[in-house]
Amino acid sequence: MSLRDELLKAGLVSADKAKKLESDARNQEHQRKKSKALAMEEAARRAEARQRAEVEAARKREQDRQLNQRREAEKQ
Repeated sequence: MSLRDELLKAGLVSADKAKKLESDARNQEHQRKKSKALAMEEAARRAEARQRAEVEAARKREQDRQLNQRREAEKQ
């Protein structure tokens, strides 16, 4: 027998109150899982943005290196 059943049997909790508590517990669990999923999605978006920024920075460095190389060649 569950604690809920024992409390109902002893008359310490009404059936409506027990149902409300169970419903609240389910809702809290759902919100916790939803928040976790949203946090994971946000982390994935941040990681993707960070990687795009790194790729762009590498492209810019290579472009700058080539430009400097051309300028040095023109000086000589």
